[in-house]
Amino acid sequence: MLGGSPYLKYGFEFFKLGSELMNIFGTLAPAPFASETIRRAPKFPGVYVVLRGDTVVYVGRTENLRRRFAEHWNGTSSFAQVFKGKYRPNNYREF
Repeated sequence: MLGGSPYLKYGFEFFKLGSELMNIFGTLAPAPFASETIRRAPKFPGVYVVLRGDTVVYVGRTENLRRRFAEHWNGTSSFAQVFKGKYRPNNYREF
């Protein structure tokens, strides 16, 4: 093909998409794992990250963010069960 790669146009599309994602995700800030955060969480699908300090301990996806956060908060999620079994914290919610 004259003038360059036939895939060059896709490179521009990927760059545009990456820029749009940075605009969305670049403004996100961590929220404390607390009942107020759960009450404000939307009931729609999403991807979330659980941090302990600056360390990522879990990445999840769900069809209902509020419900899933409540499951984690109540200790009924599979993640919570494994976490509690491994670390045996005195207070799961604070740990």
